[in-house]
Amino acid sequence: MLGTVGKLAPKVALVVIEGVPPANPKAPGRHSERCGLYWALVGELAVRRIPVAVCSPTTLKSFGTGNGRAEKRDMIDAARALWPHARVADDNQADALLLATAGAYRLGWHEPELPHHIEPRISWPKGLTK
Repeated sequence: MLGTVGKLAPKVALVVIEGVPPANPKAPGRHSERCGLYWALVGELAVRRIPVAVCSPTTLKSFGTGNGRAEKRDMIDAARALWPHARVADDNQADALLLATAGAYRLGWHEPELPHHIEPRISWPKGLTK
């Protein structure tokens, strides 16, 4: 996965990532694994001086659908509705597309289309302006 960071475009303005959700008592090892991957990715981006914004899972769901408790299917449908020409095969791709959309809005590259797209509660890097 971290090898993918090296394939980023030469000038990346922002990376928006989903924060690690709380641990699931039924799968504690997965949480540790996700935390490790999360910090490895954030560290690699920091070394490259790429600004990182962190979006909680609930905020991502609210941003995508207007409902912070949305199901995976709802997120897929929201991503497809917002970007009808994009191929969204699963909930992971939907999440990635919606995170990228939030970043594009923040950078002023795209205008919000729905009321729940305006000013999501995302931890934006300091100094990042439209």
